Amino acid sequence: MCYSVRLFLPGDADTEAIRPIFEKYEFSMHFYTLIQDEYGGKRGEQQVSLPGPGCDCYLISYIRHGDMDKSIIEKELVKLRKKGWGEGKIQRWLDDKERGIANRHASSEHRHAKSFLSFVCDVYQVVDYLAIYIHWLSNDEALNNIQEERFTQVDLNSELISKLDDEIRYVFRRSKLYYGS
Repeated sequence: MCYSVRLFLPGDADTEAIRPIFEKYEFSMHFYTLIQDEYGGKRGEQQVSLPGPGCDCYLISYIRHGDMDKSIIEKELVKLRKKGWGEGKIQRWLDDKERGIANRHASSEHRHAKSFLSFVCDVYQVVDYLAIYIHWLSNDEALNNIQEERFTQVDLNSELISKLDDEIRYVFRRSKLYYGS
């Protein structure tokens, strides 16, 4: 099955203040207000319809592993040398890997995933709170008992987002003043 990433904003979020952020990342701006608690969102919140090719597996892969290709290659080189590979064979292997990495970084999915992280961090600066829910689509029983973790006055960034687990609703609030919903 696949992953689904959900992003929720307060029901009263100023969509006109958010519009320039959508335009900056060339995302289509689509919200819908939830009429009941569903898929990690709370009644009255606005769910942001995220652009992308359908499933969000590529997004999760990028969020959790990012550009770690270089460190992974270094570990592989140690293994290959232990296996007795010569420098010529290793160099050909490295050339193949570098072409693969370049192709992956040039892909629209990679660019979209990188933009998504920046987009979320930018939106966080203009709303009272935002919630992120990562759902593994074959785990529908998790939807019946969604745990929630709340963070207040935190610097929301890609590193923090990369540590989010599946099936937990994460709420990031910029102020301690009000913690409803």
